[in-house]
Amino acid sequence: MQSQSQTLEKFFKDSYTIPLYQRAYSWEKEQWGQFLADLEEVTRGGNKYYFGNVLLESLEDETHIDIIDGQQRITTILIFIRTLYNVLAERVNNEDKLGQNVSEEKFLSYLIEDFLVNRDVPKLQAVKYDNPYFQGMIITDNATMRQDPRTPSQQRIKGAKDFFIDRLKKYETPHILDLLDKVKNATVLRTEFQNKKDSVLIFELQNNRGKTLTHMERLKSYLAYQIYTYSKNRQSAERRLKNMARVFEGIYGMLYYLGNWEEDTILRFFNISYFKQGYDYNENDENYNYKRDLHDSQTGDKLEWIESYTEELRSAFMDF
Repeated sequence: MQSQSQTLEKFFKDSYTIPLYQRAYSWEKEQWGQFLADLEEVTRGGNKYYFGNVLLESLEDETHIDIIDGQQRITTILIFIRTLYNVLAERVNNEDKLGQNVSEEKFLSYLIEDFLVNRDVPKLQAVKYDNPYFQGMIITDNATMRQDPRTPSQQRIKGAKDFFIDRLKKYETPHILDLLDKVKNATVLRTEFQNKKDSVLIFELQNNRGKTLTHMERLKSYLAYQIYTYSKNRQSAERRLKNMARVFEGIYGMLYYLGNWEEDTILRFFNISYFKQGYDYNENDENYNYKRDLHDSQTGDKLEWIESYTEELRSAFMDF
C-alpha cells in the first residue's frame, strides 16, 4: 500500500475505472448541494479545498486503475467539470472573455484534456452497465451517443448535470473560474493497493461517505469478493464477474421501471422465500442471511451457489 498527497489536477493525469462490486452513482440533490456549498465556502474564505482520501487498486499487468473508495466524489467532480465547461463554452460563443493567459479555445481544450478525456482515453469509466450512458452524457457530451436514462443511477447522473448547470448559469464568469481553481488545487490523499483480493476486502470494510450502502449494494460487493476468493485464477474470476455484471445490469434496468418499489424491499421478499429461515431472515445477521448458506456450501460449490442465487434474484425482479 502506497499513499501520497497531490492536487486533484495531478490526480487526473491518470485514468480510472469503477469496478463491478462498487455501487452505481447514488448521490442526489442533498449531496450535490452540500458539495457545491463546501466548494463555495472555501472559495469565499480563501481556504484550500480538501477533497479527502481516495483508495485505489493498481496492478502491474493492467493499464487502468480501479477506484475502491471515493467514486461518488470522483464522479461528481467530473460531472461538475463537464457542466462548468459547458457554461463557459456557451459564454465564449457569446464573445465573453475568460481573462486567462491563453486563448479561450485553448483554455477550454486544456480543461477537457485535464479532467475528462485525453487522446480518446476517458478519465473515468463508470460501472459497466452505466458506462455507455456516462461516456455520452458526461465525458464526451456527444448528443449522438446520449440516450434516455434506463437505470436509477443514470437518472442521477443526468440530475446532477442539470443541477450544476442550473446553479452555474447564475454565477458571474470570474466566480466560476474561482471555483474551478479551487477544484484544480484541491488536496487529495491518494492511497493505492496492488492486490485485487485485498482491495475488494477493503471496500467491504470501508465506511461509506455520503450515503449508506443499500443491502443490494452490500450483497453485490460481498459476492464479488467471494468470487475473487474462490476462483482458481484471475481470468476465471473476471469471467464470472462479467456474468454477474450482466445479472445486475438487468436488475438495475428493471428497477427503473418499478417506480416506488425499492431494491431492498424486493430483495427481502426474495430472500424470505429463498432461504429456510422464512420471516426470521435478517439482512444484518450473518446467522440469518444469505452468508450462512454460502458459508455452509462446500468450497467447490460456492461459485455455483453464487451463480444460481444471482440468476434466481434476477428472475424475482422480473416477476415483480
